[in-house]
Amino acid sequence: MKALEEEKEMAQQEKLDKLKELTAEEVERINKEGEAEKTRILERFNKKPPRGRRD
Repeated sequence: MKALEEEKEMAQQEKLDKLKELTAEEVERINKEGEAEKTRILERFNKKPPRGRRD
């Protein structure tokens, strides 16, 4: 059980190390993708419900 937790921590640390190595262009691209996804999600939830009968 403890080995599994240590493995997860190591994987998490590797992810963080990779993120630190990203260039400014890559960071900007990732941020733009995140913004676009956030916008799509907000638009989906802010739609008005359809008019008419609801059964």
